[in-house]
Amino acid sequence: MGNSDSHPTPQSLPHDPSDPQIGYRVVSVDKGSPAEKAGIEAQIDFIKYNPYKDSNGRNLSDIFLENEGKEITLQVYNLIQ
Repeated sequence: MGNSDSHPTPQSLPHDPSDPQIGYRVVSVDKGSPAEKAGIEAQIDFIKYNPYKDSNGRNLSDIFLENEGKEITLQVYNLIQ
């Protein structure tokens, strides 16, 4: 999660015009990482993010860097569930 291969894929999430979101596909999850412990799965999970609503236009990667080592809340969309 959060490696350089992650990229936004807004067309991959259900579209709700009243709540525009960007979906970052999780391409890998490190063993023993907080993401693994939270049950995030590579390739089938997306991190839902609205940069204008959630953080005054900041990039999600900046949020991760600013909060490294801290607990954060994410919205996750799973393609299977």
